[in-house]
Amino acid sequence: MKGIRGRYGQNAILQKEPFIRGHLLEMQLFKEESFYDFFRRYDRFMIKPIFGPEEIVITKIEWGIYVETLQFQKQFVTVQEAYQYLIDKMLPKKFYILQEIPALSTKPFRSLFTYHRKSAVDSWKFVQKTAVDHSYSKSLFSLFQLRKLHSLLYYTANAIGTSFPNCQTVVIDIVQDRYGTFFLYDISLHERNSKWNQSITLLKKRSIRPFIPATDLCTPFTLFKFLKNYNQIILKPIVGQQGKGLLLVTKKNNRTFELRMLDETIDGLNLDQLLTYLNNHHLSQMEYLVQQGIPLVTIDDCPFDLRVITQLDHRDWVTSGMLCRVAVANYFITNRAQKLLSLEQAFNDAGIQADMQRCTDIIENLCNYVAQELASEQNGLTIIGFDIGIDRDGYLWVIEGNYAPSLSMFFGFENNDIHNRIKQLIRQNKKNRISAKGGNRNEIDCGK
Repeated sequence: MKGIRGRYGQNAILQKEPFIRGHLLEMQLFKEESFYDFFRRYDRFMIKPIFGPEEIVITKIEWGIYVETLQFQKQFVTVQEAYQYLIDKMLPKKFYILQEIPALSTKPFRSLFTYHRKSAVDSWKFVQKTAVDHSYSKSLFSLFQLRKLHSLLYYTANAIGTSFPNCQTVVIDIVQDRYGTFFLYDISLHERNSKWNQSITLLKKRSIRPFIPATDLCTPFTLFKFLKNYNQIILKPIVGQQGKGLLLVTKKNNRTFELRMLDETIDGLNLDQLLTYLNNHHLSQMEYLVQQGIPLVTIDDCPFDLRVITQLDHRDWVTSGMLCRVAVANYFITNRAQKLLSLEQAFNDAGIQADMQRCTDIIENLCNYVAQELASEQNGLTIIGFDIGIDRDGYLWVIEGNYAPSLSMFFGFENNDIHNRIKQLIRQNKKNRISAKGGNRNEIDCGK
């Protein structure tokens, strides 16, 4: 059965499961009568869109009602005033839900649990636990509690996966109330176009893991941890293309940070100012990953990376195109490139001494191997465009793979052999309708 997307549809699916039902928070579609009903029965509850990370917390107080978001707090004397303000000023989207907030302890437990499966017929496996906030306690659960929690998580992933066969990765947000009961706070589905789904696919492969920057779901806890561990971090929308929404945070010293966006730079932020700005302007609007920043090699102080096109050639993945993109001055991403160069030209301009044939072979073998691994979990893949970084120590990094890569840079490049090869394989794969899942499984040595 195909599920109805969004929080309300997921809740309806899970309500049918007896083992899960007792761990669901009450949820209703937002309407005037349901809003007043929640206000009568709960001291605190939330308003959430059907899709998206935004949250509005409603708190009943002795002299009225309190409305709170990450951006602001507002107090009303009557529930009618609060409802009208919500309708007029705060709820521009069409559909929202109301959800109860459980009674939490002073140090509540809340974490995101990621489960992954290779395909709709494979079993779900636990792969990652992500803390939400450093203030939440690291509760020591009994063996019984741990077994019960993981049973709840597995049954939840299985129920969701049955209704959403294209979902390969599910993130289950769990909170524990003051009485020790676990509740499903939220669920996020990740399909083919999710960067988190791709990261999980690659990070679980031991031979590929050294080439993947440290990556996690962006929460207050992981953001703080990455800022502590790395001089630079990148924030990426979980779903996005062409560098839109990318953020670069650079640690200037132990107390101040620089935040760079595509067209704006904010310097001199302390930690509280940085976190407040990110929450208000970005993290409250969409889901993000946090990733270790890679100090790329530069040409004239402008970073460059490689765009490598890999394509399916019958049953093998091959590299059909490779170009270096040099970022525009004062830009930290290469999506806005001032020029395109061959690998040899880029190395010469950057002053890098290397055996070009050996470097080319290593990059091609790495990309072909990673493409093979991604294609093993994505039916129908025939082309992947990889963003490959080279750091100042000469190490290779797979920044990400794009399943619908832009090819204009290759078609406009002076080397006709590159774009002729790309077009020939596109025509061949379209004609043969080959499933990418049957690719060559021979592993290569990917050691750095």
